[in-house]
Amino acid sequence: MDKIWIPDITGSHLPAYKAIAESITQGIKSGILQPGHQLPTHRALAELLGLSIGTITRGYAEAERLQLIQSTVGSGTFVLSKGQKSGDLGIDAPSADILDMSLSVALPLEARYITKPYFDLAADLNALARMSRYQPEISHEHLRAAHEKWLAAIGVNLCETQHICTTVGGQHALYAALSSVCEAGDTILSDQLTYPGLLAIGRRLNIKVVGIESDQFGMVPDALALAIQRYMPKAVYLMTRLSTPTCMSMPQSRIDTIAKIVQEKSVWMIEDDVQGCLHPTSNALFINTVPHSTLLVSSLSKALLGGLRIGLLYVPERLSRSVRNTVTTQILVPPMLTSELYTQLMLDNDLHALMAKQKQKLAERHRIAHTILGDYLSEHTAGSLNIWLTLPAHWRPESFVKAMKEEGVIIKSAASFCTSRTYVPAAVRISLGGTLSDTQLIQGLTKIKAILNTEAHESFV
Repeated sequence: MDKIWIPDITGSHLPAYKAIAESITQGIKSGILQPGHQLPTHRALAELLGLSIGTITRGYAEAERLQLIQSTVGSGTFVLSKGQKSGDLGIDAPSADILDMSLSVALPLEARYITKPYFDLAADLNALARMSRYQPEISHEHLRAAHEKWLAAIGVNLCETQHICTTVGGQHALYAALSSVCEAGDTILSDQLTYPGLLAIGRRLNIKVVGIESDQFGMVPDALALAIQRYMPKAVYLMTRLSTPTCMSMPQSRIDTIAKIVQEKSVWMIEDDVQGCLHPTSNALFINTVPHSTLLVSSLSKALLGGLRIGLLYVPERLSRSVRNTVTTQILVPPMLTSELYTQLMLDNDLHALMAKQKQKLAERHRIAHTILGDYLSEHTAGSLNIWLTLPAHWRPESFVKAMKEEGVIIKSAASFCTSRTYVPAAVRISLGGTLSDTQLIQGLTKIKAILNTEAHESFV
């Protein structure tokens, strides 16, 4: 346990809140405060310094603005690593000599799938006319048809078109979903290991994210029922197929059990299927089981094109107006250029064949990973963009990530996905997607295996 650190603000001529931030700065520079060090709670520090809780809150907020610390509702306040940012989703531009295997990014499409929509759009006078004015989404028949085709292709039972809302990617869809069913101070439940983007939104909206125990089939129903009784959450967030970061998929029997619980407790289900649409076989989804209480988040970012930034949010009829108002407040109307390109891509192609190609390429990458790292892979899901690697006993996640960075390979520690710092498994996530060639993938995985087989150097501990 970290020793309690108390900022020294005696003799400072700065306002108390700025003096607190300055003391944190000096503590980091001197090495007294190390990355991950937990600072006292607002109330505890207020009592120790004889200041108001409001002053402590302002002091921590100033330190967070300076990217020194990160406060997470329900977990506490922690010192950030050098170069890390509060609420950072880890999207950095890698150097040319770096093998970035940290982000789940779609495998590149063949060029013709990207160039053809541009040329077709340039020749479509009606489409060009639509792009010249604000176009209410609800009147855009081609866009609705594209959404329906996409949902059908990924195994979602088709629904009434007024229940589909266009967003600027899956992250925006998730933000809109949480904004529509939660208010500041509310609680949502998720797996203990979950999508970092959810945690970032929770911090931004002041929504507490509580992690629930999982087993090999996903979230444990009894633990969920107890947590609902204790925390009275507004929603449960789950990735039913190919969850991040563990790549697990939930069987229909577990979905049925959890669906019964959330229905009895009148809790919303937010289902994130951005990764799950790549699953080779399963169509087991909450949206197909309890559509009247499920909000489905979907996008192309992991399956086809991450840069297109088109997503959709399926919502029950009783939430439709609220969600549309939320999205309209944020973006007014969907971006018409990307909407038209998306529509062309959806309507002009056999999506089942296109997705089959992507899944086939991913399956080949999993075969490569299994050949190199098979001894370390406890779970092996051919459809996922990632692999979840359990580390040998002599490695800690942060130390291993640091060692791999020294070797020019960027991966993600389990800590990036944790809802609480009290539970950080000894594991890392490795992405198999993105623009890395097969040769680069083999190089990266081979380096990972080499470091796994060595003892942790003292500089990494």
